[in-house]
Amino acid sequence: MEFDKNFKTHSFRATFITDLLKEVPIHIAKDIVGHEVVSSTEIYYRSSLTKKDSLKILNSVDTLRFN
Repeated sequence: MEFDKNFKTHSFRATFITDLLKEVPIHIAKDIVGHEVVSSTEIYYRSSLTKKDSLKILNSVDTLRFN
């Protein structure tokens, strides 16, 4: 099996933490991955929201606020 030369273990960690945060709160993920502070866990988070999804969420919030 060959790996891309530019591939880093950081990518594995970021993907794992991003997937984990879809299932558990960040303070739980922090403990699972062994971080002392939440800010360390936040560094690895990669949002999978598209611009379209983000706008949809923001529009929903506006609708709730003004109705």
